[in-house]
Amino acid sequence: MMTKSLLTLALTVSLSFTYMISAFADTTTPGPGQPDTWTVSETKSAEELLLEQQALAEQQALAQQQALAQQQALAEQQALAQQQAWEAQQAALQQALEIQAAQQAALQEQQQHQIEIGNYFKDSVLVGDSVALGFSNYAAKHSALPIFQNLQFLTAGSFSVHNAFSAISSKSKHPMYKGQQRFIWDSINMMGAKHVYTFFGLNDLYAGVENTAAKYLQLLMQIKAVNPDIDYTIISTTPMYKGSEKKGLNNANIRALNASMAQIAAENGWGFIDVASLLTDSEGCLAKQYCSDSYVHETNAAYVIWQTALEKYAEDRLEVEKSETATAESMSEEATQSSETQQNTVQY
Repeated sequence: MMTKSLLTLALTVSLSFTYMISAFADTTTPGPGQPDTWTVSETKSAEELLLEQQALAEQQALAQQQALAQQQALAEQQALAQQQAWEAQQAALQQALEIQAAQQAALQEQQQHQIEIGNYFKDSVLVGDSVALGFSNYAAKHSALPIFQNLQFLTAGSFSVHNAFSAISSKSKHPMYKGQQRFIWDSINMMGAKHVYTFFGLNDLYAGVENTAAKYLQLLMQIKAVNPDIDYTIISTTPMYKGSEKKGLNNANIRALNASMAQIAAENGWGFIDVASLLTDSEGCLAKQYCSDSYVHETNAAYVIWQTALEKYAEDRLEVEKSETATAESMSEEATQSSETQQNTVQY
């Protein structure tokens, strides 16, 4: 009887506890002071918490990887930009060095060319009157230039092809050489010149064009008689300033004399430099900027033209000489090869 009562009591207690548990589980709003984690429906297992932690860790790791990748990409961009800037700087520096080297090479080539031109005038002398004397004074002021380191001068005021044959006296107009007046052909011989540049006419045309041309040629022949190996280049007689012409000395006769002397030069294989046309204005007179005295004498600007004309003449002559040398060497080589071929044929 007691046992039955005990079983009934235990069952009752069990049912009551089960009811309480069920009622507690169905409660959606926690009681005052009770935490949410006590709600059975929201209670998470350790496995779920671990999975959430792992997911969060993976998100953090991914975020860190993305941030690191961005940092690396930015670093690579900066490094690339620095490399490109450095390469651009090096390229600019290299280009500047190449330009500088090219400029230096061009300058050296130009200097060498000027030296070659200067050497062309070795053993050369320019003879003439007061206009030529003005050029010699210009040359003395620019003696550092290669052309004037070799070109010599025998000039005098009022000197002419006519009075070149006059007896030497205190009144004669022969150029001075080694402290005294001498006949031009003797001075040329004493200095050992091989090439003579001549400028005459302005003190001669009073005698007429034909007479002056004949006397000019006579002087050249006299110089050559004393200096058989001499060669000539005739410089054209420069014009007169407008309004300064007088009788036989006028621009028309100057042009006629130049035509005659150019023909004489061509017939004898001599050179001819036409400076006159470079100094002439549109009216056939000596241009204002090239005249120093409203007559026939010339300014430094005119003598710059003289210098340029002489240098151009030398340059052209050097090109001809180089071409002739190359042709001669080529012909010599061809002749040698032809001779060797004939010998081989004979031996065969």
